[in-house]
Amino acid sequence: MKLFFWICLCGLLVFPPTSLAAEEIELLLAGNPEDPNSTGLGQVYDLYLGRLEQALAENGDSFIVRQLPIARISREIEKDETASCAFAWNHTPERQKIGKFSGPLWVSLPIVALAREEAGLSNNYEHIKDLVFDREKLGGITGFTSSVPGYIRSLLNQYEGEPSLIEFPIAYPELLGLVEMGRVHYILISEKVAEAFLAQSKTRQENFHIVYFGNLTKPEARSLFCTFSTSNDLIDRFNTVYAELFPDFE
Repeated sequence: MKLFFWICLCGLLVFPPTSLAAEEIELLLAGNPEDPNSTGLGQVYDLYLGRLEQALAENGDSFIVRQLPIARISREIEKDETASCAFAWNHTPERQKIGKFSGPLWVSLPIVALAREEAGLSNNYEHIKDLVFDREKLGGITGFTSSVPGYIRSLLNQYEGEPSLIEFPIAYPELLGLVEMGRVHYILISEKVAEAFLAQSKTRQENFHIVYFGNLTKPEARSLFCTFSTSNDLIDRFNTVYAELFPDFE
């Protein structure tokens, strides 16, 4: 028995227990690589990136931040060349084919339309289709969005015809700029971002308003969208920390 004890003790000295292997991850943010302030979410990013850094540091992990145009991020995830995660992306069937998701970082408020007053849009629509399929009244393609969430896309796919809406992946500042410069009558965006936009100036409050949809009360989870090369252990550590910090997301 004593011989067995000394063998075990020597084994622990030679091969001490370790934590999970530390990893480095590339964190992809949507924005202009030439402009570090172009992420468009300001303090929201700062808040959540701080939590993420804390989660990684506890295991000796580290991350590097890389800004890319939003259109390139999906291609980087699909290439699957390294452990990389895009920050705060919603789940869609297309994305689940090329990468994997963490648990929710936060839950976005419902989607609304931010509209120019001169467009004459109502403050409320019972259904989103009542706005995006009204090409005759609005005169063609007059709405813009950077990403149509999966549950909204499913709703729109039930109807025939061409919606007065174009989808193109751009970051929030450029999306807001389109409606502010009068290029489009409205944009689809989260209620949280629309409210923040209006709160920045009285002029904006006079020239724009938020359009609410009766059938879009569903909040939407935003998660890390990761390459398949990103280890499940690392994603599990994200999920554990965020579940502790934000238990209401369960």
